[in-house]
Amino acid sequence: IVDPESGDLLPINTLGEYCTRGYHVMKEYFEMPEA
Repeated sequence: IVDPESGDLLPINTLGEYCTRGYHVMKEYFEMPEA
């Protein structure tokens, strides 16, 4: 979980933004211009 403004990692039980990246995410959007 990161601070959406700074990108810094936040401690446990803190409100923030969940970010992920990797092949498992991108493959669902590949060749989908409407996405």
